[in-house]
Amino acid sequence: MSDTQEKSPGIKLGRIGGVPVYLSSSWFIITAVITVSVGMQLARGGIIPPLSAYLMGLAAAVAIAVAVLVHEVAHAMTARAFKWPDAHIVLTLMGGAHPVRLLQGQARCVALGGALRAAVQLRAGRIGLAGDPERHPGRVPEPAA
Repeated sequence: MSDTQEKSPGIKLGRIGGVPVYLSSSWFIITAVITVSVGMQLARGGIIPPLSAYLMGLAAAVAIAVAVLVHEVAHAMTARAFKWPDAHIVLTLMGGAHPVRLLQGQARCVALGGALRAAVQLRAGRIGLAGDPERHPGRVPEPAA
């Protein structure tokens, strides 16, 4: 490998909004931990068959990776709004990263882009859960204002 080539940060999954997305090999470690721990907990009660329990654990790990990816894409799209050069997104053991060199004030805006995405997603989830209590018997209705 020449000095001009950089080592790939992982398995290239594709591009989102023109930003390359990679999956770090460390992601497989956390996926295995989540799959086994969730699978063991679900299978322990004996209600869910073990294979189904471990598949649900794997689904949970993938759902977490998708949530992290959406979060990092929000950062990347905010950075693109400032016309910063495209960096890349890497999903890792510790979450995700969108490394770019930033100016201090603009860095705050990019950081807020990810937080704003989280707030919108949380609010959308609360709206989706706020249904008829008869349809959701386990949900405790919020007190009237």
